[in-house]
Amino acid sequence: MSTTRRPRLSIALPVVILVLLGALLAYVYMTDTNAISAANRRESILSAELAGANSTIASLRGKLAASNNTIAAADGQITTLQGQIAKDNGKISADNATISGLQSQIRSDTNQISSLQSGLSMDSAKITGYLSQISDDQSELQSYRQSVTDLQGEVDSDQTQVISLQSQVAMLSAASLVGSFASTVNCPLVGNCSYPIIGPYANFGADTANAASVTFTFYSSSNSTGQVLCTTTVALGSVQGRSLNALPAATCSSSSGTAAMSFSWSFSHS
Repeated sequence: MSTTRRPRLSIALPVVILVLLGALLAYVYMTDTNAISAANRRESILSAELAGANSTIASLRGKLAASNNTIAAADGQITTLQGQIAKDNGKISADNATISGLQSQIRSDTNQISSLQSGLSMDSAKITGYLSQISDDQSELQSYRQSVTDLQGEVDSDQTQVISLQSQVAMLSAASLVGSFASTVNCPLVGNCSYPIIGPYANFGADTANAASVTFTFYSSSNSTGQVLCTTTVALGSVQGRSLNALPAATCSSSSGTAAMSFSWSFSHS
């Protein structure tokens, strides 16, 4: 009677399968744990960025108020200087009229002297008086001319100051877009990365920024260097002067699975 030995493969195979399943479950558990830790770290970073954005909004509001106060003060100075220029021009006109009258008086006195000198009964005392009057009139004429020169210098100085203040007002009035943005990195285990973007932007100028837009660019290295991973442009429309706004929902979708290390933005408007 012969004895047949069955192979032990039927017992070893389930054991191998159980070992492989245990290893796979351990790998999945470690992967999930790492993902949860990364999510917690990202949540802390976003909280810090949100606090920074709130601080930036408060700073932008303070700058907007300071710009409005500067423009109001400049407008007041311009009004005062324009009033002073009008008063000085009026005095110049009056002084010119006085000069014309004195010049006519001098011509009249000179004619009378000539008439007296040509006469046989010349009155020396009267001639001396007329000569003295002419000298006095000429001195007064010179004084008025100096006054006119001084006033004209003041007018020129005031006009120069008005032009300077008007130039400052024009610079403050021009549309000027400034923003402070933050972005999160969304890179799945399989697939391409995307970057949601949030943050405020403001128009510091008094003029409206028409057809405004902002372009975001994400880079593979820090300080906006390295390979460009993603670029997107967000239309902002017409941004009113002296206004603070929030960026519309925006996401930059990359064609790469490499996470960006930095990003930059630039505004454009007409």
